[in-house]
Amino acid sequence: MLADFRNEVAQIKNLLAQAKNILILIRENPSIDGLAGALALYSILKSNGGHATIACPSDLTVEFSDLLGVDEVKKEIGSKNFIISWDYTDGSIEKVSYNIENQRFNLVIQPRENTQMEISKDKISFHRAGLNTDLIFIVQTQNFSLLNNFFTKEQEMFSKVPVINVDNSIENENFGKINLVSPIFGSISELCAELVLELGIKLEKDAATNLLTGIDYCTKNLADNVRPETLEIAAWCLKNGGVRLWKTRIPQDQQNKDVLHKVLKIEDEKKETPPNDVPSPDWLQPKIYHGSTLL
Repeated sequence: MLADFRNEVAQIKNLLAQAKNILILIRENPSIDGLAGALALYSILKSNGGHATIACPSDLTVEFSDLLGVDEVKKEIGSKNFIISWDYTDGSIEKVSYNIENQRFNLVIQPRENTQMEISKDKISFHRAGLNTDLIFIVQTQNFSLLNNFFTKEQEMFSKVPVINVDNSIENENFGKINLVSPIFGSISELCAELVLELGIKLEKDAATNLLTGIDYCTKNLADNVRPETLEIAAWCLKNGGVRLWKTRIPQDQQNKDVLHKVLKIEDEKKETPPNDVPSPDWLQPKIYHGSTLL
């Protein structure tokens, strides 16, 4: 697995060397871990001289407020082109041209002879689309449909621009040019951290903090689903200035369950081990001395 991972990372490194504009997307309704990993990638690529944009198709609620840089996540992508749309019948347009008069741009649509083409104000719509990007990271997204309107409005972009698919779900459809997908990682944040480590990119403290938040969230503060490598990654993040914000954010009901578990464990140990001040059962039995002195 490690050899495959490093091979994919080498390909990503080549793409990053050529990319000037990078887009990072995450599915609608992401998890705290998924957004933490995506934000870490965003801030790292941005701080290393790249022009990066991060976006999510759904609103982000207050539960994400601890993540650093969450206010930079956009809800819309694609504003390069201004598009005018109306109902069209095949063969009804002869020519489209434009002219500029009195500092006004005029779009001229010439209908074909013997055809009827009616364009009224109520049938015309306007929107923006198109994004200037050289490379796309898609994080915690099993298929394109989870990107919602990002995908439906910009399908051409996804077919032309290299996509790096970053996920740890076994349900991922491996839709990217490069699929950095592995369920071995217990969190998206750990996977993103491993990617940054292998790329040899400097880890800045805000990204390290977000990665620690995602890891703590998925492992219940490094208590569950932890590999030795997970601890190494966490230590690396701490060494680079990361702060464990989630350590004090475990939900109260989970804290209660943890406390109850510890209490029950102590009670079980008491049952198995008699208290030191209680004598063993044979202590109260009569003792008979068998001598071996020869006269």
